[in-house]
Amino acid sequence: MADQMKQSAVNTVRELLSRRLKSGGISTTRPDFYFQCESMEPRSHSGGFEVRVKTWRFWSKATAQLDADTGELMAYSIDRYSDPPNDAEMTREEALTVAAKKIEIPADATLRSFYHLNFAPNCKLARLEWERIYKGLRVEGDYLYVSIHPRTLRIVEFARKWRTIRL
Repeated sequence: MADQMKQSAVNTVRELLSRRLKSGGISTTRPDFYFQCESMEPRSHSGGFEVRVKTWRFWSKATAQLDADTGELMAYSIDRYSDPPNDAEMTREEALTVAAKKIEIPADATLRSFYHLNFAPNCKLARLEWERIYKGLRVEGDYLYVSIHPRTLRIVEFARKWRTIRL
């Protein structure tokens, strides 16, 4: 199972970075010429397991977290997506429109906050954070957030923990 999680993490990072090459106009059958990936050993945490992926010969740092049982993508962060540097801001409505086009926002998600953050020097991102409300009560520990580059409209960070509710 550990080897399967490690390979799945590497495949996810490769796919994300390969899509970035294509969006930059670089078509290649050998993405390993541009970056290489190696997974570390799975580490347990409260939500399951995390597999960190190291990259080298790269133009971006990327991390991905997968669900230990299903292999579903739970979170990612791709530093390169914060380029080009900017100090632009977007409105909450603009950020919500971008997020809704790129990710699935659960029906029971309630927007908790919207703000701008300095992800890196000279790189400001818009951040949306949701919490889960079930039958009028907040579900402790469930969350969804995205950070969006206001000029390129790319999602730089994404994280979700949305569990099945059992009463």
